[in-house]
Amino acid sequence: MRTAIVSDIHSNIPALDSVIARIDALGCDRVICCGDIVGYAAQPNEVVDKIKNIVTVAIRGNHDMALLDPREAETFNTYAREAVFWSRGVLTQENIEYLRTLRDQEQIDEIILAHGSLLDPNEYVFSPFQAAKSLEIAPCRISAIGHTHYPEVYRYEPSTGLCRDIIASEGELELEEGYRYLVNAGSVGQPRDGDWRAAFVIYDSEGSGKVEIHRVEYDVHSATERITEVGLPSMLADRLFEGR
Repeated sequence: MRTAIVSDIHSNIPALDSVIARIDALGCDRVICCGDIVGYAAQPNEVVDKIKNIVTVAIRGNHDMALLDPREAETFNTYAREAVFWSRGVLTQENIEYLRTLRDQEQIDEIILAHGSLLDPNEYVFSPFQAAKSLEIAPCRISAIGHTHYPEVYRYEPSTGLCRDIIASEGELELEEGYRYLVNAGSVGQPRDGDWRAAFVIYDSEGSGKVEIHRVEYDVHSATERITEVGLPSMLADRLFEGR
């Protein structure tokens, strides 16, 4: 079973379209989503419509929650907060109700989905120590997350409690028996690791298992032009070119 894991699409339909095309070309059996479907970019309805049609399981992220409850946006920076409120004004009621159906966590086979971590949907996992806190309570082999916009994979050994950051940005990893893995899918719509290309992950359960971090070029000019056209802050467009 080849499972594509996407996260942090943030209303960027050109990036999502390119990722889905690559997922189809790679022969994946299903797509799952770790949240933050909306926010930042300018095509939330197009993204939600596509997610509804392609994913097997999706959860909500902090931007999805902030759209549903403005109090959740109080800690956002000015640009993020403006994009959330703008998105709320243009989303169809049907798509708002879809976001309302999503939960903080879901499990499908040997994969559990969370947005930030298994302990806190708003936690940013940037270190092996943080990853270990989630992996020590993980109910299955693969914990899939997003939120940081940094694609990477952590490996945890339950018998010793040791956790290591194994790969980041791009590449593949053959999995080993007896370990648990925290897989951050990075961001489809707004990467922040210095690489502007959209990121996603494939988990292949065949044999001992394998995780692949993929990067995909997309029409970033189309995404930025749309942000400018609707009047969202120019910073949200400029950062897409930089991967920051």
